[in-house]
This record gives sequence, C-alpha cells and structure tokens, in this order.
Amino acid sequence: MSGPSTKPGLRQRLRARFKSNNRASSPVPSSSLSANTVPTTTTQPSSSLSTQFASSSNIRPSAPVSSSSPATNPTPSSRHQSSSDLPTNEDILSRTLQRLSNNERATLEHQFLPNLQDVDVALDDTLTAAKEKQRCCIEKRWTFTFGGRFITLKDEAEKIVGWLDRFKAVGDIASNADPVHVGLPWAGIRLLLEAATSERDQMAALLAGCETSLYMANRLKAYMDFPRTLPTTLTRTNFETAVIELYAHILRFLARAIAVYQDSTIHRAFMAFWTTSDFQSFETDCDRTGLRVEIEANNCDRTLSAQDREHATQGRQELQKVLQELEQYRKMQGSLDRIETKIDLAKLPYIAGAIFNSYQEAHVTCHPNTRVDLLQQIQNWAQQPYSKNIFWLNGDAGTGKSTISRTFAGWLTDQGRVEAIDLGASFFFKRGEADRGSAIKFFPTLIHQLVLKIPDLNMLIAEVISSDPLLCDKSLGEQFDKLIYAPLKQLNLTRNSSTFVVIVDALDECEKEEDIKAILQLWSRLPKITTINIRLFLTSRPELPIRLGFKDMSADIHQDLLLRDIPLSTVLRDI
Repeated sequence: MSGPSTKPGLRQRLRARFKSNNRASSPVPSSSLSANTVPTTTTQPSSSLSTQFASSSNIRPSAPVSSSSPATNPTPSSRHQSSSDLPTNEDILSRTLQRLSNNERATLEHQFLPNLQDVDVALDDTLTAAKEKQRCCIEKRWTFTFGGRFITLKDEAEKIVGWLDRFKAVGDIASNADPVHVGLPWAGIRLLLEAATSERDQMAALLAGCETSLYMANRLKAYMDFPRTLPTTLTRTNFETAVIELYAHILRFLARAIAVYQDSTIHRAFMAFWTTSDFQSFETDCDRTGLRVEIEANNCDRTLSAQDREHATQGRQELQKVLQELEQYRKMQGSLDRIETKIDLAKLPYIAGAIFNSYQEAHVTCHPNTRVDLLQQIQNWAQQPYSKNIFWLNGDAGTGKSTISRTFAGWLTDQGRVEAIDLGASFFFKRGEADRGSAIKFFPTLIHQLVLKIPDLNMLIAEVISSDPLLCDKSLGEQFDKLIYAPLKQLNLTRNSSTFVVIVDALDECEKEEDIKAILQLWSRLPKITTINIRLFLTSRPELPIRLGFKDMSADIHQDLLLRDIPLSTVLRDI
C-alpha cells in the first residue's frame, strides 16, 4: 500500500504555477516557417566552425514572420522580401566567431554539435548533470558570495535546470528556426556541468557562470526573433550587429571556462572556471550591449511605412513581453528564497525580555557625566582595530555592572547609525525571571539579533534551521557551532563591514554552572572567526567558575577590568 501523498510546499506550488503560465505564454516560432529537412545522419567534421554549423542549420524562413504571431497572420504587402534578406544560422555564427580571438575559436571548435539530434542528446545529458549538481548542493547546503551576489548554490542549480527546460520545451520547430538553440557549444556546457567539483568556491563560480550564460542565451533567443518582423533597412542591420555582439560575449565567456576544463586535472584543481572578475566583466558587457540592443530595437521603425511601423511595434511589444517574463523567472527564485528565509527564521526561539531596550528589560543607564573614564575605556576597546576580542568587566553586587552595560549598549546603538561600529546583539541574564536565568535560548536569542545587522547572515541561518529544526533543543556546543561559529566563518563580505559588539550581562546569574563554563569555553574560539569583526563585552561577579573560565583562556584574547580597581578619585567624581 502506498503511503499518503505529501502536500507540495509553498516553493513548489508557486514555481509550478509560474512555469505553467510561462510555458503557455512563451513564444514559439510559427509553424508556417518553412525549413529544409535536417539530415538524421551525423555530419562529418568540416574545416571550419561555420560550415560545421551550417550542416545542421541551413534554414531559411519562407517569409519574415514574427515568432510570436499566429501562423495565419498575413504578412503586409510592403514587407515582401526574399529569404536571402534574412541572415542564415550559418551567417550569424560566422559573423559572431569573427569577433572572437583565435584561441577562443580553437577552444570552441569541437564544442558545437553537427545536428539537431546530437543537440537534443547533449541537452538531456546537460540537464541530468545540472540536476546532479543540484542534489549535491542540497546535501552540502552551500552558500557563497560571488560577483557581488549572495547565492544559495542549490537554488542556482535549480535555475540552470529551469533555463535548460526552456530550451527543451520549444522542441524541434524552434530548433529549425532558432540559431541559438543549435548555436551554443552544448558539448562544452555539458562537460562543465559534468565536471567533478567538490570545492565550494569552484562550484559557486561554475553554477553562477552557467546560470548567467543560459539566462543571457535565452534573452538572445528573444532578440533574434525580432528582426523577422522587419524589412531590410539600415536600422535592422544595426540591431542585428548589436545582437551578434551580445552573442559573441556569451561564446567568449563560455570559452574561458571550457579552456580551464580542458587544462590538466591537477592544474584545474587550483583554478576557478570563472573568476569574480570574469563574472563581473561578463555581466557589465552584457548589460552595456543589451542596452544598445534595446536602443537599436526602438530605432527600427524610424524609416518604415505606416503599415510596416505598426508591424514593427507589435514585434517590439512581443519582445518586451518575453524579456519581462525571463526577468520575472530569474527574480522568482530570489523572491521565494526571501519568503522561505522569513518562514525559517520565524521558527527561531528567542527571549525578548533578555534583549537590550526590550519592554521587560530595565532601562536604567548611567547618569550624564558619571562613569566617564570607565565608559571611555570601554568605548576605546570597542573602537580600536587591534583590541582583544573579549572585554570582561567584573565586580561585586551593586557596583553598577548592568547599568554600565545598558549605557554602553545605548552608545553602540547610536554609533551604528553613523560609524563603523554597532551593537550586534545582547543578552541580559536574570536569575529567577522566566527563561532569562537559563542558557537554553542564549545562542538563538543572540543570532536572532545578529541576522538583522549582518548582511547575508539571514539566509545562512535559515538554511541551518531548515536542515535541523530541533537544533535549539540541543547542547550549547552544537547550538554555538551551527548558529554562531560556522555561519560567521562562511560569510564572505565584499566590503569593510562594521565591528559588531555582543553584550552579555550578568553571566553569573545563569542558573547552571556547567552552562557558564560552556559559554566561556565556546566564546574563547572567537579569534578564529576572521570573516567579520565581532567582539564580546561580558559582565559578571568575580565568581570562581567564571574566573577559572577566563584563566583557561589565552591572555591574548581577553581584557579584564575589576570595578573595585577603579581609582577612588573617579568614583568620587562620579558621585
């Protein structure tokens, strides 16, 4: 007996709804476009890429019909032109390859496939490889910042699968009329996605580069349909030239990664398929050329008759519709990620009353012009770049430690609005008051605040919670490792970030002595987090478990101040 069916989640329902709408509205070349029969036998390799390509794509439409128009639409009489007026697939590829260097052409020479059957087989293999990469990324839960973008690798792989599905969905009719479908180096793309990549940085570069390439290739397909609505004019020629330049950018970008793949395995292990610079340059070039294509498309109707101008306007509207759908599809993943992230973070338990400035927390701070020297010393520690990671302020009951903590927290909050230093998180212990005397939600409460301050941390924590929903009920060590230590070490901030100070007040009021020892031992690993500037300000009474905890730490990582060591003159001045 089969088990009960599982109700699809939010991501699956939204994606299925979008894909069904998207396929229904995706332009497919009209069936009225005539095409020569493509031979089913494999063509022998030829002396040039363009002649090899011609063997699979010597296709000339009988009339310049918009790819999105119904087959029954009549062609305006003023637009009658021979099929020779439209560039063939061979012409397009030949003109594109002329824009590449000799090395780039040599790299791509054997990556174009000789006929449509081989393209279909390569597409199937490429899709299988992309799904395997997606499975690997789901298992390892990799995230990365690449080319200025924070990406979740499993989602990047999922977008690649989506772009490949679009190529497969249009079928042989589109292949016969679409030079992009048969004009991409599918053999090379397949090899890239089949490459064994066990290192996170290489995987990020590979997936981000492939996703961007396939996205731009789908845009290119839409651009290449547009000239079919136009008569032969200088403005149409300018548009085609801009499109071919975009085509060259895509082939050049793919050639870079394929060349790395063709290098020796040992050498390849130390090279990324694309560097951050490659990625950023490609996006910049495509954005610049895409803008030129848009301008040339708008110029195409300037010299046309009224009847031709109406037809060209209709074609341009169809082009914009397709481009918007492509952009919507690409952004959909990011929207779903944000929704899922919010849902996952909402599952994170925290103690609101233990946070600075909460309703339950006392709001008493130092009177103005009191504790001036002491607060200045603490502020200097927070601001100086080479200060020790931990500042321990200790003193007997009634010496004002919590008041100082709140004053310091308020100062950090004010600094966060204008300076490169901020209050990252806080936890004010208080024995006998609900959960504030327990450490069970100590780390979840801190990370709940840190995700609001540190860029890209929210997605990392959402991944952790999604993969281990019961984490917050586990040991303090496992909570620290998965919620604090590992996510902070994974951050790859591309700019100088603020220094974030975590305030832990009255640690001695934590009810379990073993939890106090564990907290100190875990925070002693703070210097190993080098991806972000984060420091710990801690107050407590000088009780034995805490003194022993600091004694076990290296003196290089903590700075201590005993309140009774403050000069009498300072105390009298404060009074």
